[in-house]
Amino acid sequence: MHLLRRIKYYHQVCEKDSFLLSCFYDDDHFCLCTDFNHQRLANCFEFDQQNKFDCFGQSNCQHGVECIQDRWTCPQTSICICPACYFGSLCQFTSDGFGLSLDGILGYHIQPHIHITYQPSIVQISISFTVIMICAGLVNSLLMITTFKNEGP
Repeated sequence: MHLLRRIKYYHQVCEKDSFLLSCFYDDDHFCLCTDFNHQRLANCFEFDQQNKFDCFGQSNCQHGVECIQDRWTCPQTSICICPACYFGSLCQFTSDGFGLSLDGILGYHIQPHIHITYQPSIVQISISFTVIMICAGLVNSLLMITTFKNEGP
C-alpha cells in the first residue's frame, strides 16, 4: 500500500484500540496515540529503526551497557540503558548477588557533588545510623580487648 494511503488509516488504529494502545510503528513511522478534543489521534513521525544514536563508542556508561544520544550530530545529552540488576545514571551500581543492598535502597536518593547537609533526609539518617554502628563496634572491640587482656583469677 502506498505510504499516504497507509498513514491515512493510522488514526483508525488509535480509535479502534482506544486506551489499550499508546503507540505503534511500521517500517517508516513511529506513532503515538494521543487524546485531542475528545478524540484518539495518531501523532506520527519518521523513524529509522536502523539508525543508532550509540555515542560513537565514547560512552561513560559502565559494565559495557548501551549508550544512547539525543541527536546524531552535536548531541546534548546521553543516557545509559541499564540491564537488570544494574542502576545509576551510568549503570555503576549493581545489586547482583545481594538480596537487598544499601545501594539498591538509597542509590537513587544520593545526589552526587552535593554536600551531606543538603542530601535528602533518608540519606542523612542512614549515614548517621552507619556512623553510630561503627562507633558502637569500635567501643565493643576496645572493651573486648581490655576484658581479655586482663588476667583473671
